[in-house]
Amino acid sequence: MSSPIHAEARLVHHAKGTEPGAGEKLYRKYLKACITYGASDLHIKADGPPRVRLRGELKPLDTDPVTHDESHQIAKDILDEYQYQIFASHGQMDIAYDYDDSHRFRVNIFMSRGKVSYACRLITSEIKRFEELHVPDSLGEIALAANGLILFAGVTGSGKSTSIAAMLQHVNERRRCHIVTIEDPIEYIFTESKSTINQREVGIDCLNFNEALRALVREDPDVVLVGEMRDKETFEAAIRAAETGHVVFGTIHASSGPSSTKSCSKHCDPKQAHGSLHLKSSLERQQYRSTFWKVVRANCWISFARGKRKAWWTSQAHWSTSSRPNGSTIV
Repeated sequence: MSSPIHAEARLVHHAKGTEPGAGEKLYRKYLKACITYGASDLHIKADGPPRVRLRGELKPLDTDPVTHDESHQIAKDILDEYQYQIFASHGQMDIAYDYDDSHRFRVNIFMSRGKVSYACRLITSEIKRFEELHVPDSLGEIALAANGLILFAGVTGSGKSTSIAAMLQHVNERRRCHIVTIEDPIEYIFTESKSTINQREVGIDCLNFNEALRALVREDPDVVLVGEMRDKETFEAAIRAAETGHVVFGTIHASSGPSSTKSCSKHCDPKQAHGSLHLKSSLERQQYRSTFWKVVRANCWISFARGKRKAWWTSQAHWSTSSRPNGSTIV
């Protein structure tokens, strides 16, 4: 979303659609089915039936295939003018869609072979507590840290966002502080308890992650959520915020402890003079240890019982790796 929009660059050419409002009505019908069946995800693709993810498997809904025009009309109905311009220029768009007060979807709209497709992840409004997630009590201590960078690393669907939401709620109920989140899109809506909370959505409340991070110093935050660490600029800004006395939460996509540290190091420029970014091999471990107070790998092994998802969580607050029987590695 940070890239400029060029009038000549347009990836979405088919704009016929059906009729205004018909796309969103159809879309909500599919979302309702996803909620009713207790599915975790909904996938919509032109010229095929919508599919929901049940117990880890995608299963088609018993309905007519979505036509090319219908799939495009959905995008025209649920995106505002600015969002649609970005989608048309970049061929993809991330948004959050509220079905009702209790059900919210994280939606990725993208082009596939010239047709519009959707990947929708169901996010409930309820922010779960540690005991409900079966996570270690040590996460509460980590969440209340005075400063530092706290990263959750894991694959898609492993529970990174859910865990961070639980940690922020833990802080919200215990600290009189200022929490600022920068999200694309906002997933969980927090209700203020002891903390003052400002949630900023990229594309609505700020232009991009980098500009929002630069503005942080004037917003007097104590705790910051930057969401996914997508690029070098975001990573560097998060490190600087952590080093200047803030608690910064972030996520990275990685499947193991070594790949987590590798993902971190690739975003750091060894030519930079700044200490935290000068990560030559002889200093890498020392700098990581001082910069990242804790790293938590949100590694879930998902099993299903009676239609409900259960997760087995592990974490280890040490800068060493230990192998699990199944071959996974935990930072």
